[in-house]
Amino acid sequence: MSIRTKVVSGFFILFLVLSIAGVFSLLELSSIGSSIVRLLDDNYASINASRFMLESLEREDSGILFLLLGTWDKGRATIAAADTTFRHNFDLAKNNITEPGEQKLVDSLWTSYADFKREWSDLSMNAGDENRVSQYFEKIHPTFVRTKTHVIRLLEMNSGAMYRTASELRNKAHRAVMPGVIAIAAALIFIFTFNYFIHYYIANPIIKMTRQIDAYRTKGILPDIRVETRDEIGDLASAIRSLTTKRTYQERS
Repeated sequence: MSIRTKVVSGFFILFLVLSIAGVFSLLELSSIGSSIVRLLDDNYASINASRFMLESLEREDSGILFLLLGTWDKGRATIAAADTTFRHNFDLAKNNITEPGEQKLVDSLWTSYADFKREWSDLSMNAGDENRVSQYFEKIHPTFVRTKTHVIRLLEMNSGAMYRTASELRNKAHRAVMPGVIAIAAALIFIFTFNYFIHYYIANPIIKMTRQIDAYRTKGILPDIRVETRDEIGDLASAIRSLTTKRTYQERS
């Protein structure tokens, strides 16, 4: 194998190692990007909708308290606005089912909210009912708590999924870095090894040949050049041996 082939092969191996590491890193980074998009499109949207639903429920409960205090117009306006916000965000959550069991939870949430809405609607329509306080504690408040519990469970489900996705992103980021670290370590090992072989099989023989030629030129000592490789260095060593041997023979003749 020629010196040129050896050198080119060495650089090709180095290029191949770095290229493979780069491809793996790019694939992992692309996967991280897809996971981030999924995280934002799926779990974050449901979490945000759940938070707005919780706020809407609290505002509806405040509106019910206005009704209990006899502030009917303000109470009805507060409840109507909160109901609109709740239903809007419920539709967002319903159309963004991404986790196992989430559909069942959303269905239960809507059933609970329908019960809650029916109770406060009855209270809003019966302004003159003197038993509205007992109605609140016996019927309205339990449905409010049940609905709120379902919303919290929906929020926790998507928050847990977001945490798991974030953990996966951390692991993927680690996997994206590792090929680069391994490639750098492998490249350093290869460079030192390659440098050793270049020095051992190319530089050292040339240095020895130079010294022996100088010794032959100044002292007439025949070069005893031994090269282990069969390449241009070996050819050069053979040519020097032949030349010096022939010249010595001619001088003695």
